[in-house]
Amino acid sequence: VHAAMMGSLFLRAYARGERVYQAMAARGFAGDLHCLGTPGWRRSDTAFGIIWGAALGAIAAAVWL
Repeated sequence: VHAAMMGSLFLRAYARGERVYQAMAARGFAGDLHCLGTPGWRRSDTAFGIIWGAALGAIAAAVWL
């Protein structure tokens, strides 16, 4: 029973992969992913992380105290 289920799952996954590939090929996908560029780390990103870290630390401290 388990082998039949695994075989069926494999066939369904393979068929779905084929459908996705055909859909991407129909839309002109050639295998290359184009990125706009790597975003840099800004001072506001650091401030955001510090503020959220402090807020989560305060919440954790309030829960355990």
